[in-house]
Amino acid sequence: MAEAPAAAPSRLVTPLVFGETFGANDISLWQLDDHLAQQIDAGAPLEIKAGTENAGAVLCSTDATYTIKIADVTDAHYFVQPEEGTKDPLVFSDEPRHIRGNVSSYFELHRTAPSSEQLMRLLRPQPYTGPTADLASIGISSAALRQSLLASATEIDQLLRLHDVVEHDGRAFLLEPSYAREVLDHILTTAAAEDLELTQLPLNVVAGKLVEFDVPHFAVRGVLHAHGEDLGDGLFKVDPIKVCRTRAIEIFVATDNPDWQLSSFLNTWQNLAGDECPVDVSMLGGLALVSERAVTTGDEDNRIITYFPESELPQQVKARFQALFRQQPIWTDAEIRPYLTPLSTKYQTVEQMLLQHARLFTRKGVKLYNAK
Repeated sequence: MAEAPAAAPSRLVTPLVFGETFGANDISLWQLDDHLAQQIDAGAPLEIKAGTENAGAVLCSTDATYTIKIADVTDAHYFVQPEEGTKDPLVFSDEPRHIRGNVSSYFELHRTAPSSEQLMRLLRPQPYTGPTADLASIGISSAALRQSLLASATEIDQLLRLHDVVEHDGRAFLLEPSYAREVLDHILTTAAAEDLELTQLPLNVVAGKLVEFDVPHFAVRGVLHAHGEDLGDGLFKVDPIKVCRTRAIEIFVATDNPDWQLSSFLNTWQNLAGDECPVDVSMLGGLALVSERAVTTGDEDNRIITYFPESELPQQVKARFQALFRQQPIWTDAEIRPYLTPLSTKYQTVEQMLLQHARLFTRKGVKLYNAK
């Protein structure tokens, strides 16, 4: 017998019987948040993507991804069919109610963000290196990439834009960094020669000029996406800060020595960036560290700048903090934040990562972090 809830009509109990179609644990119970429930009500498609060695299966809607965890229920949960002719399952009557089934566990869903690590693992081994590359063998097919990534379609699109992934002729790939810098040189030289404004650079005009250098249209588009903003109508706005960061990388990778005297580096950097892109050391967050260590050149003492790119650090949060504190034991907030922002999501903020993996203290009014 089952007791009626307080809000039910006059009848207080009703008979329960196991129906002819009863089957133990043949019903799936899922815990949904409001966003997912609304999407299901609206008829949006859902997809379960199989997990990998490093991650379990996920449930994807059109714009959200959820991890799936099986949780046990503490009490028996029976499912009772509604009375015939009514949609209200809480209507009680003298007629026996038929138990359809029961469950001993349910699926817990937790919102999660897509993994940049998985994307890079798929794309980094075969980048596009130039016109002699075989397009059929670089990167991965766009369809296979989207199926492999444990994320919703909307989140995958956002992830591909974030990491400047190029899609062309059914393939998805990265531009090899040194080749991308070469294409950037061609773009800036062409803009200067043709008197084109970097704030409104026409893609088709620039790509047309670079045909003689065997630079394909998709490479020009990819480099402009990586170094600026798509204004629509085939126009791009080049971001001087992104250009300056690329020029800084070019200097660092040209030598085996990661350490530079700061004043010498700034002079070399500005000469390479050009007058239209004034440089400033504040542009190098997540790319290089300025140390109070000094070297002496003649009568001049100067700080040291060290190449330490975020892109080469582990994608797992714990491993990244270990790498950061191996590099230097104490970090200012301004130094450490650019190395954590790429890993942050609205479900795991920079502040939450710092609280879990670092110890905050203050010295002379300055917030500092060291390892826990």
